[in-house]
Amino acid sequence: MAHDEGVGEDRYLAPGNRVRRDPFVNDDDHTTSEFGVVVHCWLDNEIGMFDCYTPSA
Repeated sequence: MAHDEGVGEDRYLAPGNRVRRDPFVNDDDHTTSEFGVVVHCWLDNEIGMFDCYTPSA
């Protein structure tokens, strides 16, 4: 069984952290993973949690 520590937590991610988002449905309706690197992360008062700019790699 995989260890899921940190999954679903709202927390600040420093720039340079590698991230993966699962599941992501691509243009041809297949479920896949999306990978990227955090460029900027900030506390967004409108949504009440951290939001990060992470371009896909």
